[in-house]
Amino acid sequence: MAPTRRMWIGGACCLLLAGVALAQRPGGPGGDPKQMIERQVAEMKKRLKLTADQETKITSILTESAKKTVALRQKYGPPGEDQDRAREMMAEMRKIREDSRAEIGKVLTSEQMKEYDKLEQERRERFGGGKRGPGQQR
Repeated sequence: MAPTRRMWIGGACCLLLAGVALAQRPGGPGGDPKQMIERQVAEMKKRLKLTADQETKITSILTESAKKTVALRQKYGPPGEDQDRAREMMAEMRKIREDSRAEIGKVLTSEQMKEYDKLEQERRERFGGGKRGPGQQR
């Protein structure tokens, strides 16, 4: 594996694990998953002008995604030095996010989905995901 790819994977693992640790810390960024979902839906409601039905459906999708994420964290346990295990967890987390996005895409109009994509990009940039360079895949 090339040093740059290894460094990227290590950095991504550190960001992911730091986010998990902060989200699990009372009062930390993210905090309670229910509150995080409420904040996310409130932002979506404002930016995407969700209907009441869309708000209900998206809240359900995000709640289910959060449950799957919690189960995944329990499955893999606390962060360790095993990079293969960390990559497995990251791949499973990515799948959860992709599935949630697909379900949300079924609820939103095409215009709302464009705005949702902008919102998600802003969130990634705000929390350290940002854009990836050449050869760096998600």
